[in-house]
Parts: sequence; C-alpha cells; structure tokens
Amino acid sequence: LEFIEFEGKSEIIGKAIRLSDENFSESFISEKCEYMIRNLLFEADDISHRITNNLQKYIPKAEINMLRIGLREIIINSIEHGNLNISFDEKTEAIMSDKYFEFINEKQSHPECKDKRVRIEYMITSDRAVYKVTDQGKGFNYKRFLAGISSDSPDLALTHGRGIAMVKSIFDEVRYNTRGNQVLLVKHITSSDEQVIDGNES
Repeated sequence: LEFIEFEGKSEIIGKAIRLSDENFSESFISEKCEYMIRNLLFEADDISHRITNNLQKYIPKAEINMLRIGLREIIINSIEHGNLNISFDEKTEAIMSDKYFEFINEKQSHPECKDKRVRIEYMITSDRAVYKVTDQGKGFNYKRFLAGISSDSPDLALTHGRGIAMVKSIFDEVRYNTRGNQVLLVKHITSSDEQVIDGNES
C-alpha cells in the first residue's frame, strides 16, 4: 500500500501481487492432505505437481521431478486400469491404432466408470514423503505382474508396461493392498538431501 496526494485528494494505492507457493517454501514444515480427482489424465499431471511442490524444502529439484513422474504413472494407472477398467492389451491396441484418446473418452463417459474417483492421500515431513493412491476399480494381480517384469519381458518395450518397474526404482517403498487397487509410496528424506538444498554439500 502507498499513500499519495492526487488533485488535492488523499489516495491509498495498493498493488496486487500473485503469490506462488515458492514464496513460502522456506517456511514450510510439514503437510498432510487428501484429494479426490476425476478420471481425467490432465488432472493426474496437475495433482502430481501439487502434491510434490513443498518437497523443494527437503529434496533437490531433479529428484522431485522423478517423484512427480512416478506419481503421475501410478495415478494414470489408477485411472486407466483401475476406474476405467482398461486392460494392458486394450491400451496397447488403442495406441497402435492411434485411437488412444478416443478410446479413453469413450471409457470416461461409460455409466459404470464416469462417477468413479481416485483418492490421493499424502503426508510430507522433514524425514519422509508418503503417498497413498486408491482407485475404485476391481484391482489387479500386482504380484503376478511384477514377477513377469524382466529384461526379456515384451512389456518393457512398451511405455505403459514398464511403469511400475520405474516407480519401484524411484521410491524407497512401493506396497499394494491385497485387492490391488491401492498403492502406498514412501520416499525417505536423508540428511544428504537437505545438505544439497542448503548448498552445504562437501
């Protein structure tokens, strides 16, 4: 705010400033929140940025970007293979025939799928980041799928086929529930991470 005289009158002028989350990154201590998102792929991208933004206090940006990629993969899996009940073969066929987005749109509008949501719960503290992603689908046999992932697996030639393996390499812990419709992701924050942030790495 600024006080000025104009044409014999006293005026108080204020300037509106857009504040980004980065303005408060140094003040951040911890966070716990929960979201319910629709079966829209752009929401998976948006929410993966939102729920990792405050990690910049504790983790280098390059590592945060990897966590975002992993979270986005899990959330998209929950949308596609969970709520929309799309099999890996169906997705592959849609991609190969260049009809992926039309196929997704059809599934999103289906009466059995359109009202389903993905629940995302997370907690960030100075020593760890925990994310729990739950869809309303039937679940899948994750043990069988993980056992089938190897260097010789044809799925590794497909982007969507190697997603879970990639996530396991990014997070310290990846745990599914028995049904296979919920995954818990844990990233431990070490003292060396904070040293890099503070610029004190030796």
